Amino acid sequence: MPKLRELTKISAAHNRIKAVPDLTIYPLLKEVRLNDNKIASIPENIRSCANLRVVDLGNNLIEDWVSIAPLQSLTGLDNLNLKGNPICAEKGYRDRVIEMIPSLRVLDGERFDQRFLKRKEKRKLKESGAMEPTGGDNAEGVVAAATQPPVRPRNKQQGAGSKERQPNAKRQRTLRTDTKREI
Repeated sequence: MPKLRELTKISAAHNRIKAVPDLTIYPLLKEVRLNDNKIASIPENIRSCANLRVVDLGNNLIEDWVSIAPLQSLTGLDNLNLKGNPICAEKGYRDRVIEMIPSLRVLDGERFDQRFLKRKEKRKLKESGAMEPTGGDNAEGVVAAATQPPVRPRNKQQGAGSKERQPNAKRQRTLRTDTKREI
């Protein structure tokens, strides 16, 4: 496909591909999905694909560190999937990959960057009703935060199913009226 120079995504999953094709002819390529193939290594020429952000090579035949070494040069790579490859069984796999590719935020479908984890923790605290103290570590701030009412859903989708648990006043009146008529 040499004429498609402006290609930004390639997905060729489930095709029994044995080698990663030459991707250097696509300078704008950001996403490559070659999962569920027969790929055993990543070619050196991938180092020149500077715009790659997402690489999915899950469920292939990659089994050693030399095979994934070319990915180290991709400074913008933030999402990598190698799940289902023999290399994943190596001791210290996760930590070593994160060390090799410091720009990663998602490895094998699991997001782990610090900013995301902090936001996730704050969301959990809000949902449980326990807010962070507003003024340092004082007890007043903790008490004030803990007494805050729980956050209510902003739209219908977030509050889906709430009618069954907490019927509104109009619905209650209808139910009562129907009950009286039956008796």
